[in-house]
Amino acid sequence: MIAPCAAISNLASGFLVKAAGYKIGFITLGVIAAIGLLWLWLKMPETKESQSQDTTKIEHN
Repeated sequence: MIAPCAAISNLASGFLVKAAGYKIGFITLGVIAAIGLLWLWLKMPETKESQSQDTTKIEHN
């Protein structure tokens, strides 16, 4: 599934560069990459705050 997506990406980039120029093509790919980075940052569990309780306040009975 990844290989067809990579081929479509190259094809779409080529059409965009040919139609609008290298500057617009580069900006568009940069925006797509920034959206992907933002999505990963917001959705990955490693980047979310921990829901566990604070372990520094241990009560001794």
